[in-house]
Amino acid sequence: MKTRKWIALSAALLLLLLSAATIYGTDEAANAAADTLYELGLFAGTGTDADGNPVYSLEKPLNRQEAMVMFLNLLGEAGDALEGSHEMPFTDVDEWAKPFIAYAYEKGYTAGVAADRFGAHDPVTSDQYHTYLLLALGYEQGTDFAWNSSTVFARENAGFNEVFVDGPVLRGHAVRWNANAIAVPKKGEETCMAGAFEGKPADAVFIPATEKGFLFTWKEGNKAVTAFYGTDAKLIDRFEVPAIETDYKTVKLQSYDIGDGRSFGYYYGLEGLYRLQDGRLQQLSTRPVAQMTFTRQGAGSSGPIILTFARDNPIYSYYQLFGGDTILEIKEDGTENVMLHANTGHGIRIDKIWPADSVIHFCTAEDVGMGHFNEYTYALLSVYNESTGKYRPSIVVLNYTAGRPETEPDGAAAEKIRAEQQRLNDLKIGVEE
Repeated sequence: MKTRKWIALSAALLLLLLSAATIYGTDEAANAAADTLYELGLFAGTGTDADGNPVYSLEKPLNRQEAMVMFLNLLGEAGDALEGSHEMPFTDVDEWAKPFIAYAYEKGYTAGVAADRFGAHDPVTSDQYHTYLLLALGYEQGTDFAWNSSTVFARENAGFNEVFVDGPVLRGHAVRWNANAIAVPKKGEETCMAGAFEGKPADAVFIPATEKGFLFTWKEGNKAVTAFYGTDAKLIDRFEVPAIETDYKTVKLQSYDIGDGRSFGYYYGLEGLYRLQDGRLQQLSTRPVAQMTFTRQGAGSSGPIILTFARDNPIYSYYQLFGGDTILEIKEDGTENVMLHANTGHGIRIDKIWPADSVIHFCTAEDVGMGHFNEYTYALLSVYNESTGKYRPSIVVLNYTAGRPETEPDGAAAEKIRAEQQRLNDLKIGVEE
């Protein structure tokens, strides 16, 4: 394997590995996988268009000679095949494919279907292609798996995501399988084709991450451990949070949902804010996002509102995995408009945010024992200051709910609201200047 081929995986590949059910059934996934492999130098496509962009022909059925070339690209050995002279006995191979098939025959990757025939134009099956991938991962045909059940073995024993193929295997299927193959552990190892990841258990799974490295998650008891690896394959950050179970795996990046199933392509989590654009995850912010929503904040408003926190000081919350200390808007041009920041000295841990009539509402919950919480609810407005030409935060205390009302006197709620509002006013972030 040529290590020069292995650069950091793009967010497209990591998106691809998020969920077998929601990703593998889409054309966007095949294009994303093809883009990733192409950028890594592991997939050549079938040519270029008039503008010089690669043509993948992902909808075309895959034949055996094309499958072998794709496999050699995956191994990073396609360039070797074009160097030197390699002999083979097959007479049915197209001229363009001869160097690759001869190389594969010489290396022992294939024996053909007859003494003088490779079966170059025969359709490839899922089991045949997964046999190639399993061999590349160090599994032995006849010992670890049978060639005619390699797809099942790859899914159940080698960590591949499930991919169901009804009908012929297409080039789009193969690029997705290739992308999967470079991310699963090799036989008996904690390394994968993309490199070694020190400290990562074999059952760790990919989750979406930034382009600067790899992100994995695994479970330790009832905790979900999320570990981030740089391109040198060293663990550089780690979170342990209560595990969230999905139908497929533990994930730490979730789709935004406004409540009626619409997400507008936004994803968020500990590794930042993303948006799905043209079939690929594009990172909008590296800030860890505990929660996001949308609301209008004046004429210049354009993007989502997020609740974030300092990465080295996560805030555990009553409502969710994390609370936060900063509410900000991510604008379409990539700039950030901080609406409320911990540096203002408000001393409020923000447990939850939500929109209400073009105003951000947020709340904080204080544990008072026995599973009860005192809760303040606030409204956050942006007030324009003509003298400075800037907006400043203005917080209105809306409500107070006692976790154990039997321990508080009558009228305590109104007094709590008054006192908290006065505190914020004194800090110059209330309703009074």
